[in-house]
Amino acid sequence: MTTKYGTQWAGQFYVAAELTRRDCIVTFTLGNAPVTDLLVKAPNDKAFSIEVKSATTKSMYQMKKPPVPDNPEDLFWIFVLLLKEDQPKYFIVRSDKVLKLWHEWNDKFGPENNRPGIDQSQLKPYENHWDILPSV
Repeated sequence: MTTKYGTQWAGQFYVAAELTRRDCIVTFTLGNAPVTDLLVKAPNDKAFSIEVKSATTKSMYQMKKPPVPDNPEDLFWIFVLLLKEDQPKYFIVRSDKVLKLWHEWNDKFGPENNRPGIDQSQLKPYENHWDILPSV
């Protein structure tokens, strides 16, 4: 990927393709909804939202502090690792856990941290956890 936008769009399309393969209906918000990149309807008609974060290196996902979700069961984050030599890797996390992961990493560095985010190593337990999504 040559730009951060190319990386982000590639991640969103990979996630949308994977969800479609799992019989979901997926709509892109095209940047018009804060903290929601994809709107999804599962095969059981349950609707939920997904925020996608994409990276091309195994270091970290740089991001601002995630908002406290109104309903954590309706918002999920999918972190996509896009390495040139490999297939995409997906890490699926419920929104309330994303906030905890963000604090675990960033509280180590204090307010002087100029690159807030989530470290790749924190996401390993969530790899390919498609089963946490509603009936996917």
